[in-house]
Amino acid sequence: SSGINAEWPLRPGGFGTRRAFLTELVRNKTRTAAEDASKSLSQLFAEGTVIYRGYVDDAKNTDNAWLETVSVNFHDNSGTKFGSFRLAEDFTWVEAHFSLNVFAQHKEWLREVVELHRAHW
Repeated sequence: SSGINAEWPLRPGGFGTRRAFLTELVRNKTRTAAEDASKSLSQLFAEGTVIYRGYVDDAKNTDNAWLETVSVNFHDNSGTKFGSFRLAEDFTWVEAHFSLNVFAQHKEWLREVVELHRAHW
């Protein structure tokens, strides 16, 4: 990370919409593969679990403007729905664990996801 510290943020919803996100994911696929991937991911996204919704503590917050977010867990039980997608350069898969160096509020969301899936933290 090139920021002030080495904490990793969870990627904010920079795509704006689910359609924009799906479009980015299937951009480099053939039309048939893109349609199949889009259907698969749409089903996965329909089954998401909201982990957090609300105010986010951030250095950019002021008395008159602040960040709010929605953190949603999209769990791929089969391990096949995300596997074929090439991640953008600023994305990476990491194992969720207690000593992972992420922003404090993001660590709490990750802990809740780990507990939701009865995994080891």
